[in-house]
Amino acid sequence: MIENQKSPSNSCKYCGWEFQNDIIQKIIEEQESAVCEFCGIEINISSISPQEGITKENYGRISNSKDKVEKKKKSIVKSISKLTKTKKYSVNVILGDKDFPKIFKENLIVVISRLIYKYIGEWEQDNNVNIHQVGLTQTILITLAKKVKPIIDKRIHSSYLENLHKITLEEFEEWLKLLQKKFRSIQEYRNHFLIYLLWLTKIMFRLVSDMWEMKNLPKFQATIIKDLKKYPVPLREVSKAYNLQELFDDGERKECGRCHEIKSINEYGARMSQGKKRFFSRCKDCRLDINQIYQYKNKVKIIQNIYNGKLNGKCQMCNTDLKKLPSFEFHHLNPKLKSVKGISMYRNWEQTMRQIENEKATILCTNCHTKQRSTHYIKYEKIIQENKLTHLATNNQITQYVKNKIPKVDYDARRQVVRSIKKLIVINYLYEGKCVGCGDVSTKNNLPALQFHHIDKINPYIMSKTYVNLRNLEIKNILKRLRTENCVPLCGNCHRMEQSIHFKKNFKDIIKPAYWNQIKEFYDIIEKNLREFKFKEEKK
Repeated sequence: MIENQKSPSNSCKYCGWEFQNDIIQKIIEEQESAVCEFCGIEINISSISPQEGITKENYGRISNSKDKVEKKKKSIVKSISKLTKTKKYSVNVILGDKDFPKIFKENLIVVISRLIYKYIGEWEQDNNVNIHQVGLTQTILITLAKKVKPIIDKRIHSSYLENLHKITLEEFEEWLKLLQKKFRSIQEYRNHFLIYLLWLTKIMFRLVSDMWEMKNLPKFQATIIKDLKKYPVPLREVSKAYNLQELFDDGERKECGRCHEIKSINEYGARMSQGKKRFFSRCKDCRLDINQIYQYKNKVKIIQNIYNGKLNGKCQMCNTDLKKLPSFEFHHLNPKLKSVKGISMYRNWEQTMRQIENEKATILCTNCHTKQRSTHYIKYEKIIQENKLTHLATNNQITQYVKNKIPKVDYDARRQVVRSIKKLIVINYLYEGKCVGCGDVSTKNNLPALQFHHIDKINPYIMSKTYVNLRNLEIKNILKRLRTENCVPLCGNCHRMEQSIHFKKNFKDIIKPAYWNQIKEFYDIIEKNLREFKFKEEKK
């Protein structure tokens, strides 16, 4: 064990900090305990690294001889560097743990530093003090460390996990789960990590209070300060109003703990606890957002890890990537094997992923998946595309055309071909034959993928069923209804993206930063095209 290794004399066996002689003498003579100046742990005789020959009787002689030697006071930088490099302390039990990769441990220091930095800012505001004008006391150190302590068994908010170095967000979270599992199984390791938090908290306090503007710092300190200065979230500008204990609540209205909007109490869910109705701290909308974010994150994990990552997180037909996450679907070569349906499939991603692998499913975007499932269109695509009918054609004329081309097919196949021809004619006539959103999908390259979208927001159920109800009408009536309801064709991918309001609002909490600009640009293009779309004037 690390405590049994030889350490500098008269030092804390956890962090290696050397004690003053009078403190050690008091501990030995009066059998009292004290607190380590550096790591904050309570110390007694057992906490002091053993030095051969130190006893109550001969301690005075040794201490007197040492007192004669005048030592230089160590600088802040040297003391931190010494603790970082030495392999004899609890800090290095964590830093030297071979169960976890070095890149994870380095990023963990950065993430914890961000958390501590935030809590230092909160502490300044709560106590109305300037950190540059106060020294670090034991009380302050313990207070700050307790704020960070929940990292031992709780998830870290994604806002603190941005811009990680050479590790993805998903990889970091997986390693963090393993670390937390080790905390639960090995109490001694957990205790070492608590000392590690105290150590890092003290370093952070020194960096912020004394070294913030220093130049030519050692790499360890310089890296942390550089990250905090460039970090996109203004961690120190934390309002006290964001503390859950101070949320507004007058019995009829309540402030949401997530969006911080004051809403009617009816906008909050509730549960019975100890015979009382207790309202949740977050409103119904935010709770739904959180649930959707969780499910989308699980979907990302499945897409990236399925078949050991061999699918590269892309549509296997057109290479659409995660920036269009809502449009990703799983295609079963044998539909009878499909056993998991709907968004509920993402609640337990590992179990779902194994199930999808067993069912031999692959990843397709909505556009490719829709076309792949349109068996009648694939079989009779040439007949559908080569028709010379116009928007003035009647249902009887279209049906007769199909009968002449494919006289021996069953009724269902003929009906599907008729509907496809009518859809082709309508989109070509009203919308120039392409997706209004992206313009990339047309009636020529993927007719089945084109769906009708209502620009004006109305009942979603009516919106989804409109063309299903219209497709059996005469073409002239379909055209009239589409104009009246202000409908435009969007490809399956654009339609999914536009309808996925939770993804649209929270994509920064779901997808890694590399995709943020692409997603924003994609939405800007769709919204601009929808906003500027106008039907061509109808010929009289």
